[in-house]
Amino acid sequence: MNKYTIILILLFLNTLSICFGQISPAIMCFNDPSIVAIGSTCNTTGDSCAFNSYCNGAPIGKCTQSLSKGDSCTSNIQCSPYQCVNGVCGNNHFSIAGQGCSVDSDCWASPIPGQEALLTCSSNICTLIANKQCKSPSDCKFNENCVSKGGVNSCVATSGINGACSNRYDCNVNLVCSYQSDSSTSKTCQEPWTKKLNEKCDNSPDAQRIPFFYDCDIGSNLYCGSQGKCVLNTPSGTCSQCSNSTACKGYSDSCICNNNNIAKDTINANKVGICVPEVFIDSSCKSTFGDLIQCCATYSCPMNQQLLFNQDSCAFKNCQQYVCKMSNCFRATGAYNMLNLAQTACGSTYSLPKDYTKECPFELPKQSDRPNNSSSMIPSIFFAIFFVLTMIILS
Repeated sequence: MNKYTIILILLFLNTLSICFGQISPAIMCFNDPSIVAIGSTCNTTGDSCAFNSYCNGAPIGKCTQSLSKGDSCTSNIQCSPYQCVNGVCGNNHFSIAGQGCSVDSDCWASPIPGQEALLTCSSNICTLIANKQCKSPSDCKFNENCVSKGGVNSCVATSGINGACSNRYDCNVNLVCSYQSDSSTSKTCQEPWTKKLNEKCDNSPDAQRIPFFYDCDIGSNLYCGSQGKCVLNTPSGTCSQCSNSTACKGYSDSCICNNNNIAKDTINANKVGICVPEVFIDSSCKSTFGDLIQCCATYSCPMNQQLLFNQDSCAFKNCQQYVCKMSNCFRATGAYNMLNLAQTACGSTYSLPKDYTKECPFELPKQSDRPNNSSSMIPSIFFAIFFVLTMIILS
């Protein structure tokens, strides 16, 4: 290999370092769903149509009035927030195993696309299909959990107070899985909200956890921290600026882009973020959730996020007043269809999330405040030095 070939290789590598050596910028603030009025143009990848409407057309369409419950339909989106069930808009998947049904679609099915339904309506009762294994607690009866043992999944009765557990699904509906004391090494089923400041708690991740259903006392503004101890929530101050959610202090704080008086085509990297609480932990919400949990236990209703606002579910039919009060306790914006469903079910008693950014009229960030990638030139500098040294050696 001659020296000119080597030089060309080095030049090529240096070019690659400049093109691909950029360090990825930090995750920026994110936008709340853009709520579009009926009749206006919508984008299915970023917009959410207003209450009782859907985006008709993809990727660009028009917000169109949704069909009503009982209307004929051809697709789920036409019925938002309901589903198109056998050609008619209505509720589906509202009964777990052991609960009543009329057709198979009344029975619980996983919301994950592509997963088969495991329950069938047999003699008007949702029943696990023969020779099928459960995959989630909702495939089992009330106060049963789907447990894997020896590679086989089966429905097992949940535990009462002080019964052994590995997660909350191993416990009765009104209990949490936690440590009985600071000296405990294994978890048992316990009453919620009994843990005090600095006491040992369970911080296991649980995507389906109902907000506020914890072992730490939310009435004292506590939550289970990353070290497995109950810690005090210290929310970010009003209008606290951020560039990503890790810059916010409070429990469940998110970094929401402040879009007030800012051009619509402005990228998030050029916006100021505001720390906004997504969940409120206080004595009022503790009371609301205590009533809901007790009601669900009394009427044998599962505490499942996706069933709470389904008007045909056990929880909604029996505990509607407590379900609808939850809007005072958290700011749900991520899945706008869930908001649509909640508003349809609860009416005016369910309030839309507060827009905190309206209270914070900040300008665009200064150039010095924007993330920079000055360190991303380091690889290029090293290659440049290496290139010069190589030229000296080969000359």
